[in-house]
Amino acid sequence: MIYVYEDNKHQNFYPISASRPIWDVRLGAYTIARKWKMISRQAITFKTREYLSALFETEEATETSPDEQGIFINARLIPTHEVYEQIKVLKEGEGIDCGDGNIAAFKDKIGKRELLSYGWTPEKIRGKTVDCTMLEHIYDAIRLNTDTIKRDFKNFFKPRIPDFGTTVGVKGKDIYIGEGVAIEPYVVIDAQDGPVIIESGTHIGSFTVIQGPVYIGKHNIIKPHAHIYQGVSTGPVCKLGGEIETSVIQGYSNKQHQGFLGHSYLGEWVNLGADTNTSDLRNNYGNVKIDLGTGRFETNMQFLGSIIGDHTKTGINTMLNTGTIIGFSCNVFGGDYPSKFIRSFTWGKGDIYKLDRAIETAKKVMKRRNIEFTNAHHELFAFIFRNREKF
Repeated sequence: MIYVYEDNKHQNFYPISASRPIWDVRLGAYTIARKWKMISRQAITFKTREYLSALFETEEATETSPDEQGIFINARLIPTHEVYEQIKVLKEGEGIDCGDGNIAAFKDKIGKRELLSYGWTPEKIRGKTVDCTMLEHIYDAIRLNTDTIKRDFKNFFKPRIPDFGTTVGVKGKDIYIGEGVAIEPYVVIDAQDGPVIIESGTHIGSFTVIQGPVYIGKHNIIKPHAHIYQGVSTGPVCKLGGEIETSVIQGYSNKQHQGFLGHSYLGEWVNLGADTNTSDLRNNYGNVKIDLGTGRFETNMQFLGSIIGDHTKTGINTMLNTGTIIGFSCNVFGGDYPSKFIRSFTWGKGDIYKLDRAIETAKKVMKRRNIEFTNAHHELFAFIFRNREKF
């Protein structure tokens, strides 16, 4: 059996980790969890924090003995075929790290799996260093996304370019266009600098330019005149427009109007109001510092926009400064730049977004996409609201 678990660094992935496990983070074409499934091709049990378990945790280990051996993979480890080959040959009590001393994966008795939900890390593991990468912070997903899209195209896709006639401009060969993709006239798909992947059911409006590496998930709607630059990944059922560059959108989110989204990470059910703009470069060209609720620290990134948690909305003409962090279920509006750290359930300039109103809105938004708001969703909202000083 394979177990993918979170260690105690999930706070580094705030605000995305407030409402989803690290292994559900999108990087390149797919989430971390989906890639492990595709690479291993066997049953995997995913473990997370207790308050998230009802929505996300899966238990695929059934008839197992505590003395049987299992493979345990840190959720922060970026999945590749090469590193999985190293993991498969581990013996009991052996593990691997990526050169930083942090355990990336190990093999041990399955009886220890109950400890995984609490950030447990083994102490007596014979480790060896291999060529691998672990995410340390959520902004690493932004920084690594361009190269990851390139690798994912080689590993999971084969070129597929239907004939759209002479009105669609196609440059390069590393292009995958899924079934049922509708592309209106005068669209340019440029894969000269990296692959372009467009999943099934997506609709692309006229005069759109897509410059790879780019991954567009299933059933996206791309508005006319959109310009999607390299390093962009989107999950399913998003609406996209304006300018987007080197950003990850988890899924079910809208950035459909004019405005710039750059070097940013958006969770699910996010809506950016018309002419919302993110700054991703300081005027002095220095590195960006951010605050995850525990004080400002250096990211060593020159380009970094905004990281926005699930169910958050911005009003029209919202201006977001470099390195802005916005928590879960916020409504950001008002003149001038908002704070660079906005706690979950914030309304406007600092009022508290009432729980019942937030849940009412979430139900309406999810119903529009035929997704049910369940009791587990209700409990998640209530838990984060009760503990909003930590989120």
